[in-house]
Amino acid sequence: MKHIKAERAGTFFTKRKNSFIKNKILNIRVLNRIIFCLISLLIVYYLGSINDLSIKGFQIVDFKKQISNFTAVNDNLELKIMSLSSYNNIIVRVNELKMVVAKEIEYLPINTVVAKK
Repeated sequence: MKHIKAERAGTFFTKRKNSFIKNKILNIRVLNRIIFCLISLLIVYYLGSINDLSIKGFQIVDFKKQISNFTAVNDNLELKIMSLSSYNNIIVRVNELKMVVAKEIEYLPINTVVAKK
């Protein structure tokens, strides 16, 4: 009788040990799947951020080209403003208007108060 109890006890412990090992393997499988999912998400995030950085790099190059174009246009406009506002150019345009030069200017005498508060 003792022998049968010892046998049963041995099978109980081996079954329990096997169950523990199976659960441990199951836990490792679950852990491996979680790690795989995390690594997959990190790879997708990395690829997205690299894509975003490359797009922004191309945009920076385009903006630098636009800046150089705008500075060239701005320089041309400043030169045009200087040439149009030069004294010689103004004299030529005034002569084209055929205006008469004022010789004497007479002002009206004002003896009374013009404006009151």
